[in-house]
Amino acid sequence: METSLTLLQDANLDFSYWPYAFQTASYLINRQPTPLLQHKSPFEALFGQTPSYLKFKKFGCICYPLTRPYNSNKMQPKSKACIFLGYSSTQNAYKCFDPHLRNFFISRHMLFDENQHHCTSSQLLSSMSNPVSQANHQVIPLYLVPHRSLCHHQWSPQHKPHHCL
Repeated sequence: METSLTLLQDANLDFSYWPYAFQTASYLINRQPTPLLQHKSPFEALFGQTPSYLKFKKFGCICYPLTRPYNSNKMQPKSKACIFLGYSSTQNAYKCFDPHLRNFFISRHMLFDENQHHCTSSQLLSSMSNPVSQANHQVIPLYLVPHRSLCHHQWSPQHKPHHCL
C-alpha cells in the first residue's frame, strides 16, 4: 500500500488512479529480491527464472503508444501522448491513459519519454497538440530501477512507436 501511494504522489496523479498504482506496485514488488526467499524474487521462486528488469518504466511518465489497432480509419494518428499507468496483467504489454480523449490503451509497442520532469501532462500535451481538458494532472515520473531501453535508438519525437519491440 505504501509503495502504491508513493507512486501516485511522485507522479502527482489524482487518487482515482490508485488501482493502477496498486497493481504497478504489486508488479514491481513481486520482481524484487527479498531476504525471506534467500534473495530471490517471488516471481523467481514461482516461475524458476529471474525476472527481466528491461520492461520497468517510470510510473506516470509520458509515453507514446501505437494506437493503430484502436483507430477507426487510416487517417487518424498512429500515436499520441499518454500517461504511463503500469503493466497489463493479461499480456506482455503496457497500460496508458490519454487525458485528452480520456481513453485507456494497452499496447506492446510504445515509446517512453522518461526524461520529462516537473511538467504537467496538460502543458506537455498542449505544447504538442490541442489543450487538455483537465489541467490538474501533473506528471512527475519516478525512476524505479536502472534499465536499458527496449529500443535500439534514443528517444526523439520523430521516432514512431512501431520501431520498438
